[in-house]
Amino acid sequence: MTLAERLHAPDPEVCRAAIAELAERGGATPEELAALSDCLGAGRKAVERPAAEAFAALAARGVPVDEILLGALASPFPRQRWGAAFALSLAGDPPAASLPVLLETLGADDGDLRWAAAGIVVRLQH
Repeated sequence: MTLAERLHAPDPEVCRAAIAELAERGGATPEELAALSDCLGAGRKAVERPAAEAFAALAARGVPVDEILLGALASPFPRQRWGAAFALSLAGDPPAASLPVLLETLGADDGDLRWAAAGIVVRLQH
């Protein structure tokens, strides 16, 4: 099973292990980045947060992740949009393009997401 296939695995532990491997390796193929982007909207925080952190780790090592994350901001899935905005904020200064997603997330039912989005919005002002 390829790393990209493991990132799509239904078992969250398999996904998390693949995410950790990708972040540790410090590089990714376009297929792996696309699969990691899908993890941002997995519907399980135990997968989504490590995926966002992996994007930040990859960005810190010079892997170009902005394009795929900016594309994910337009996902039809709210969790993936949020995950992309969160990942971008972890990778550096959050881009203005993430503001609509952050504002949308401020209205989410999940208090943790609202809190995190508010913190990122504050950073946008500076």
